Amino acid sequence: MDEVWTLSLGDPMEWSRLALVGPCPGGRELFHVAYDDAFDEVLIWGGQTGGYLSSTPIAPDQVTKPHRSYLNDFWALPLDGVPQWRQMATKDPPGNRIPDMV
Repeated sequence: MDEVWTLSLGDPMEWSRLALVGPCPGGRELFHVAYDDAFDEVLIWGGQTGGYLSSTPIAPDQVTKPHRSYLNDFWALPLDGVPQWRQMATKDPPGNRIPDMV
């Protein structure tokens, strides 16, 4: 998660990369994401590493079942001010689930 992009909704619309500060969540797939409008933050939770999106077989016969590691961490990225991920402490988080978040 060390690469985050924003889209300006002006005319023309433009993508720009945020210059993140400090530690970032590790790479993952199938994670949960939500926007917290009360604090103007993006939230991510869980996900997995080592899935199919991480494997790059050269030929179809080289496809193997990936070894997955499931994550149970929770991070927030403020969209106002310094763009710095911070890991949130949680007590007894639920086990990882297929991505869905409200």
